[in-house]
Amino acid sequence: MGHRCIGAKVGGRIVPFTHKLEMGDQVEIITAKEPNPSRDWLNPSLGFVHSGRARAKINAWFRKQSREKNIEAGKDILESELSKIGATLKDADVYAMKRFNVNTADELYAGVGSGDIRINQVVNHINALVNKPTAEEEDQQALEKLQSSESDQPMQAKPNKDAVVVEGLIT
Repeated sequence: MGHRCIGAKVGGRIVPFTHKLEMGDQVEIITAKEPNPSRDWLNPSLGFVHSGRARAKINAWFRKQSREKNIEAGKDILESELSKIGATLKDADVYAMKRFNVNTADELYAGVGSGDIRINQVVNHINALVNKPTAEEEDQQALEKLQSSESDQPMQAKPNKDAVVVEGLIT
């Protein structure tokens, strides 16, 4: 019955889903032909859903219903963000699918569109792979960093207030 459930009767009277059953109560579940759960069911204060499994099933139903919208939205968002770093959707298909454990490009786009996969994680991952510096560039950057940190002046020891001076030396 799951998603088709629209109400319940206990002892011939319509009762809310939050009604506590007692021993011997006869329950009749009212269903509809078209399944469509309500987002209100996910509201914890209303008490419709108690288990994590039921909550996950309801969320999965809503994700499935809005999958096409999520694919389009994810594709648009991903395309605009990737253009900022000089990458394409093809790069996303090649590099990000394995990293984010999806089998198709549509799954990746749907995940981005629904918010299950964060866009900044995808962009950062692709940027690291596409715009990866070569070994020579890395060596050059490391050399420049070392040269900038070295100074022409020798390092001077800082005086220590607890030090003992012996014949002009600090120990």
